[in-house]
Amino acid sequence: MIPIQPLGSKPPFFLVGAPHIFRGALAHRLGLDQPFFGLYLELSELAELSVPYQMEDIAGHFVRAMREQQPEGPYYFGGYCFNGVIAYEMARQLVAQGHRVALLALFEAYNPAYREELPQETRFNLLFQRLGFHFSILRRLGVRDSAVYILDRLSVVQGRLQIKALHISYDLRLRMNRGRLRSSKHIMNVAARSYRPQPHPGRAVLFRTSKQSLDRYSDLKLGWGGLLKHLDVQVMPAALSARREAADNSSMFLEPEVAVLASRMVPYLGEGTESKNGAITS
Repeated sequence: MIPIQPLGSKPPFFLVGAPHIFRGALAHRLGLDQPFFGLYLELSELAELSVPYQMEDIAGHFVRAMREQQPEGPYYFGGYCFNGVIAYEMARQLVAQGHRVALLALFEAYNPAYREELPQETRFNLLFQRLGFHFSILRRLGVRDSAVYILDRLSVVQGRLQIKALHISYDLRLRMNRGRLRSSKHIMNVAARSYRPQPHPGRAVLFRTSKQSLDRYSDLKLGWGGLLKHLDVQVMPAALSARREAADNSSMFLEPEVAVLASRMVPYLGEGTESKNGAITS
């Protein structure tokens, strides 16, 4: 539990993962009356997780930590990227336990099972869309910027290959009864691979950037639409990076874009806020 901004009279907001670059700016913009905590999995706590790693177990660990700080709801929390997937499972578990989840905030978080469930034809169509997308970018760039762009895309491919190598290594370690990992990032990756999120009857809001590559999804709701009864989508402005074809998705947490994020979050924080029933706001 990281007390980023522990003061204030409003119900606290918990950010799952809460890496240091996200801690200060958003808490500051939400004001001194909004308590703001981070939830982070310490290395010493990894030993408490059973092998093979399951997203449900990880979420349960965070639920217990949050309830130690706030024993009763309503609960307001969220997560960025795969930490948003953890937050989603936390919301399901809290509701199953009879607690009220007033706000589930998904920050650029995508359903890890969505693409796996797409028909093969749809996957091929997405592949061609991605290729066309990248060629359209290259046509607009000069020689120097094109080289930087290609190197950047190669680094993304390298990262994906590293994840695949991690999965292969983890499967081999499991067969040898040596499946325990020492990196929280690696644990999240292998747990997300097998996670198949179930429907959540509560409300959620998806904060996503206005620019995003087709590398992941063409779905504006990032795969969550069929799982949530009420899902609002808040399309955020994002700072375009000179190196990347799309926005820096984490820039919503940094100045000056974080001011817009905070202003969009305020209506969802506090008692009595009602869902907009799937509204998309840009």
